[in-house]
Amino acid sequence: SVKLGEGLYNIPQNAFAYCSKLNSINLENVTTIGEDAFGFSGLTEIDLSNVSEIGKYAFVYCEYLENVKLNPEKSDINEGAFAYCGTLANVENLGKVEKIGSFAFAYTLVDDIDLSSAITVDDHAFIKSEYTAINLVTIILLIINIHFFHKRIYFVVIRTLFGMLAIRATLSSELT
Repeated sequence: SVKLGEGLYNIPQNAFAYCSKLNSINLENVTTIGEDAFGFSGLTEIDLSNVSEIGKYAFVYCEYLENVKLNPEKSDINEGAFAYCGTLANVENLGKVEKIGSFAFAYTLVDDIDLSSAITVDDHAFIKSEYTAINLVTIILLIINIHFFHKRIYFVVIRTLFGMLAIRATLSSELT
């Protein structure tokens, strides 16, 4: 836990990055958070009620972060600010955000998305991973079906995949 002085309004770039044991901090007077300020930290929840500007990747990979409370009046969230916060599901006051940068909430659990005040929402702001165990099982079952019902197609597919791997291996060895 960290206690900040009452006159501290800005958290600078990388100030608490990689502080894995930092699980809480009082930001009641803070109005801006710099780039990567808390990236890879151990925060579990964060109250950003007075923060109007959240820098690029400010909370990237905070894997224990579950709850975020944003400014109830207005805030801007820059590129990748909460990207890869895999347990982040609850974002309060998201409907008051005017600018959401690229990948701002990428690969999080956020699915209650209110963009009623948004002026700008950049690409991939809320993208989720498409590669899941279910998709892998589907691919395996498809290959098994092709094998049993269309043996000739199965061999063509396998031969093509091995050909692609051989080309990739050849290119990799030539580049190194």
